[in-house]
Amino acid sequence: MTKTLVTIGPVSEGKNLKYIIKKSEFIRLNMSHNSLNWHKKNINQIKKIDPFKLILVDIPGIKPRTLNDSSVKINKGQLVKFGNNKLVKNIIQLSNQLPKIKTNTKYFSLSDGTYQFKFVSFKNNILSGISLQNFILSPKKGLNVPISIYNNYLQEKKYLSFLKKKYKLKFDCVGLSFIQNAKIIEVLKKKYPEKLFISKIENYLGFKNRKEIISHSDAIMVDRGDLAAEVGISNLTEYVEKIIIDAKAYGKPIIIATENLNSLISESSPNKSDVTNIDYYISKKIDYIMLSDETATSKNWKNTIQWFSQYLRKKENKVK
Repeated sequence: MTKTLVTIGPVSEGKNLKYIIKKSEFIRLNMSHNSLNWHKKNINQIKKIDPFKLILVDIPGIKPRTLNDSSVKINKGQLVKFGNNKLVKNIIQLSNQLPKIKTNTKYFSLSDGTYQFKFVSFKNNILSGISLQNFILSPKKGLNVPISIYNNYLQEKKYLSFLKKKYKLKFDCVGLSFIQNAKIIEVLKKKYPEKLFISKIENYLGFKNRKEIISHSDAIMVDRGDLAAEVGISNLTEYVEKIIIDAKAYGKPIIIATENLNSLISESSPNKSDVTNIDYYISKKIDYIMLSDETATSKNWKNTIQWFSQYLRKKENKVK
């Protein structure tokens, strides 16, 4: 039966961990957010409560994120420039270099496709675009360019550097972002054979090479937010279904991520769209449905976990 993977964050840490550990078969921490000491403290506390509870850490990958320290107002029709070069002024700095971008690119986006830009140019590693809406850009928002290709060498270097520094943390599973082929997985598994590696298929090249990625991974995570922004929202359902079919063919566990129960962030019960979404993945016999902002940043986190646990039990009893 489908189970829960809970992401902990500032609202659900500390004294709340006992409740979460009882309700979730799997615990996730996103290393792109919060300090190292914060992660170390919570990982140690989880293992102290339950030494056998699996902990997944999503480690920062090659995806560019905005480095603005505070919120920035962006106006509709405004020309905005992005880049990874501190010597260039009047641009929004990025955490990583931009991917290889196709010449026929028409649009790109921020925050999993939420904020759209019309492509203007890509010169000297500076990406320019015209905003298609008014919005407030919060810090650390990811940037997606459709059908782009990321640098595998830099990605491998980044993962090895991270694991070398954080190796002593007591996590069990490693989430690998924007995996595009099996080479990186082979290198990491050889160097850290005791860890489980969960590959996130979330761009076009990862989808194209999904069978070799799945065969070398311990599990697969489908990040629907990044995948939709990278391959187009109209292709999302078809691509996700194909990933699920292939993962099951190889007997690999599947995790579905991104906005599974977002309506519960502010409401006491989910909307019909969220329930239909959950039912679809339960019918596909998905192994884990992941809760992200629903439990990491929302004050309504406990109600969300409680509602979802009860719902999964009802579904399981109906099957029995």
